[in-house]
Amino acid sequence: PLNVRFDDGQLTTYNPSAYETDISLEAVLASADLPPLIPTESVLRNMDLFRRWLVDEQPFIVCGPEGCGKNLLIRHAINRMVNETDSTVNVAILNCNAQTSSRDVLQKLRQFS
Repeated sequence: PLNVRFDDGQLTTYNPSAYETDISLEAVLASADLPPLIPTESVLRNMDLFRRWLVDEQPFIVCGPEGCGKNLLIRHAINRMVNETDSTVNVAILNCNAQTSSRDVLQKLRQFS
């Protein structure tokens, strides 16, 4: 099943109810920099995946329809990793579409080299 992770030698289920998230209107308005993220099983699973890649400085691609929360999920994963490990991370986010060329990708990556 996709709702488990391998943790300390055993399978552990993702438990969204273990996370407190304030999604009140006041919290949303007060957090313009990083809006709240509802911790569903898939969100927690994806954040774990991103964390492993970020810690190992591995490149990864997240794709999906416009407005589905890709950027928000990545930003929360980075924020969570930095808060839990007191480390820093360099990230290059490139928003692509059908008109994005390989030249565009290389140019963006060179900015962060």
